[in-house]
Amino acid sequence: MTALALLELASRNLGRNRRRSLITLAAISGGLALFIWTITLATGSYRQMIRAGVASQAGAVVVQGAGYQEDPDQATVVTDADGVAAAMARRYPEGIVTRRSFLSGLLSSSGGSVGVAATAIDPVAEAQVSDWGDKLVEGDYLDAGDDRGILIGGELAEILGVGLGDKLVLMAQGAGEVSSRLFRVRGIFSTGSAALDSSVALISLGAARGLLERPGVATQVALHLPDIDEAPAARGALRAALARSDLEVLTWDEALPEMAAMIRRDRETSDLMMGLVGVIAAFGVLNTVLMSVMERIREFGVLLALGMPPRQLFAMVLLEGTLLGALG
Repeated sequence: MTALALLELASRNLGRNRRRSLITLAAISGGLALFIWTITLATGSYRQMIRAGVASQAGAVVVQGAGYQEDPDQATVVTDADGVAAAMARRYPEGIVTRRSFLSGLLSSSGGSVGVAATAIDPVAEAQVSDWGDKLVEGDYLDAGDDRGILIGGELAEILGVGLGDKLVLMAQGAGEVSSRLFRVRGIFSTGSAALDSSVALISLGAARGLLERPGVATQVALHLPDIDEAPAARGALRAALARSDLEVLTWDEALPEMAAMIRRDRETSDLMMGLVGVIAAFGVLNTVLMSVMERIREFGVLLALGMPPRQLFAMVLLEGTLLGALG
């Protein structure tokens, strides 16, 4: 019997029991649709997590002072950060370049003091990549050139007993000695995380430079690209373009290793679960095909009695399963 004849016979066999064939097709199609939907949902959630983390903490590509990743010392900065940012913007005009400084200090009011992690930002560029403005529950976002405004979390405002317009003093380690600067509360935000809302404050980059008495510096200069997958290529290009031994150029996963490791572990767990679901679905389809074979033992006996070789009988059953799989 030719291969074409076997294919025709297998097609007829599937049409003889339409109910069983349709049930098998539904099982295959439903399992595959669920598999694809779950993978797509997981991939989308990873992308969203990466975008949120990259937007607020790093960038697709991050330029830092050499050694900062291993030892995040406040004194390790990017000198001539404005020039570095301009060079990155010229190389990637489709991207957005942000400059940030991270400093630890003591935030004081008339009602008390608390240690904070202050992030100094360029308000205009930062508004294009992060959603700090959307998290404000009171007040306004920082204006360009506002070197006296500060944004604090709601929990931090309660701890310090302050509201909009109240004065705060931020003390941090400056150039060789502790420096302080007076701020006024411009806005109060809520991130949904008590840990962040009680320990994070936002100030302008100009204010941080004045406080630290180090003009023109930043802890990081970050490049935000429309496609995060372009980060490795952009890192190589920027390393060659900047060519400075006092800088390190990292992709987002190198700058945020904890988040990258968490996503990797979650993806591995998800892949394992999807593999188990696939095996269960495969056994379900196999059970249906096996039942079909068991119900047709007499039919197969007749075919063998008429002279059909066992290998062709096996090929016919295999073709039936292949057709069901392809249609599903």
